[in-house]
Amino acid sequence: TIKRQNWTGRAEEDTLPCGEMELDSINVFGPPNVIVIKATSLSYGQPIRQTRRSQAWESYNLSGIVGEMASKNGLGSQYLASKDPFYEYEEQDQQSDIDFLSGLCHEAGLSLKCTDGNLVIFSQEDEEAKDPVLTIKHGESPYTSYKLDISATDANYNACRVSYVDKTGKLIEGMAYASSYSDPTQDTETGEITDTNQVLEISRQCSSIGEAQELATYYLRLHNKYGKSAHFELPGDPILVAGSNFAIEGWGSFDGKYSITCAKHTISSSGYKVSIDGRWIEAKPVQADEPEAVAEEKSEFSVGDKVKIADGAQVYGMSITLQDWCYGYEFEVIQVGGDGLSDDRIVVGINGVPTAAIAASDLYT
Repeated sequence: TIKRQNWTGRAEEDTLPCGEMELDSINVFGPPNVIVIKATSLSYGQPIRQTRRSQAWESYNLSGIVGEMASKNGLGSQYLASKDPFYEYEEQDQQSDIDFLSGLCHEAGLSLKCTDGNLVIFSQEDEEAKDPVLTIKHGESPYTSYKLDISATDANYNACRVSYVDKTGKLIEGMAYASSYSDPTQDTETGEITDTNQVLEISRQCSSIGEAQELATYYLRLHNKYGKSAHFELPGDPILVAGSNFAIEGWGSFDGKYSITCAKHTISSSGYKVSIDGRWIEAKPVQADEPEAVAEEKSEFSVGDKVKIADGAQVYGMSITLQDWCYGYEFEVIQVGGDGLSDDRIVVGINGVPTAAIAASDLYT
């Protein structure tokens, strides 16, 4: 435990609990003589980390799996997330408990950690919604150094579409939009539509439009969360720990709230210092409205028909244009309406793989 006394000039004491660790490795080097001791909160020798198991989990919530795994490995458990996914059937196949659990948490958009003998599950989204514990102002706050980065590699999407074709051939789609999304524009003279949005395409099993939209929100956030990052060196402060939030002001386009991904607290002859790494917290993506159920109408197209897409046509019910090669290309009709959707909604694709849902009025033979 790190204790900070009278740091602000007042008779105050605050602490940074570092938890209970198990010795992992010792390194000795020099000159001068230096010993480096490394420790871990979850021993590599514990069965939860080393023993590979095979087990079927039927009709379990994630909290139930966590509790059962923790109990049989002599650990406690804390489930702090607001959502608790339910699994009809999940198979653990020659995986350690911690690897299997980490995979489930990753797919659910949750985080897993082990601290003080407890398996702890929490939601990054819930933590990101909390107020920042510190605001760092340019030229004012007592930082000693900083580094700010912007990355556009797989981290700058404006929207995400999740799609899945179930066993009946029905296409299920869900969309989510980042705050940076802008509606496509149309030239009033030529009628040409310009869409500069980058759309992340994900194919993932889902059972409903609502579930597809939740997945789209998750994947959009997952890919965009490292678009901006910040690193600061500061005087030591116990409130700066991984998972908490800080804000920066006066740094131009970097301004905003960040989540601490790593906090390194150091005590040396030069005093108590902390370095923090943070990733930008983007506004929560907006989900597209679910299409309203309408009375089925007779369509001029049938499954299996060969059709082409008219120039300038957009994805059904969305302001998203297709890639240029799609216009005039011969597609196959995969689905016509279905389950309360209008027969005007036609899913077209190639060799049984869906490309997009298009309005019947934008198709021709």
